[in-house]
Amino acid sequence: MRRALPVRLALLFALGCGRLGYDALGGDGAPPDAAVDTDGPTLPPDAGAIADAGPDAGGGAAAVCSPDGWCWENPLPQGNSLQAVWGSGASDVWVVGRAGTILHWDGVGWSPIPSGTSAVLSAVWGSGADDAWAVGSDGTIVHWDGTAWGPVASGTTDHLFSVWGSGPGDVWAAGDTGTIVRWSGTAWNPVASGTTDSLRSVWGSGPNDLWAVGTGGTILHWAGAAWSPVNSGAASALWSVWGSGAGPVRAVGDAGTILRGP
Repeated sequence: MRRALPVRLALLFALGCGRLGYDALGGDGAPPDAAVDTDGPTLPPDAGAIADAGPDAGGGAAAVCSPDGWCWENPLPQGNSLQAVWGSGASDVWVVGRAGTILHWDGVGWSPIPSGTSAVLSAVWGSGADDAWAVGSDGTIVHWDGTAWGPVASGTTDHLFSVWGSGPGDVWAAGDTGTIVRWSGTAWNPVASGTTDSLRSVWGSGPNDLWAVGTGGTILHWAGAAWSPVNSGAASALWSVWGSGAGPVRAVGDAGTILRGP
């Protein structure tokens, strides 16, 4: 019996740590595709966008506080659900999520960075350390210029779920009701998609080879002039698309759907 006690204690400790890890990640029973949930933040009442204010939150990182003075104490560095991650390198990683949450990894630790918005941020992409984009609810688009994040007019109020670009002057975002907007280097402009299905992911191998996928098994292809529908043979919602080059391309979605394209 004496020898069994350490085993039991170890098991209880492991179970406790597992639950704490889940909670620290914002686990609330929601699936990974919780980006469609636009109910808003899990901050205290009246909390809004992240503000770089207040006392240190521990480890030298600034506290995450709302404009009304509510500050996160647990879990650290904050507790909003996180939706997407992108990085230009091992010491330059961005994470975005609810309530305009943006966190940055500098190779040592995570720091909250003011985003200038309280919108849900569903996706992030960049061309380099001084050029990154985050998109989300109500057509929100914010840009990182190497110094700060700031809002940029998107020309839409539809939820944008995905962003990808071939370079700093050619960036695409896609979202609800078939919305697609394109950054020309100076402004975001609408581009006809030919569908009203919700588009959940956009990716390309270059400026003249892009794919967008979404609900109802929707797949669209851009060959440099216009978006064209492609018969996917599936009716399930498609959540993500990616390829290693001009081909093959893979799309995944509901009901375990995995599609391989040309």
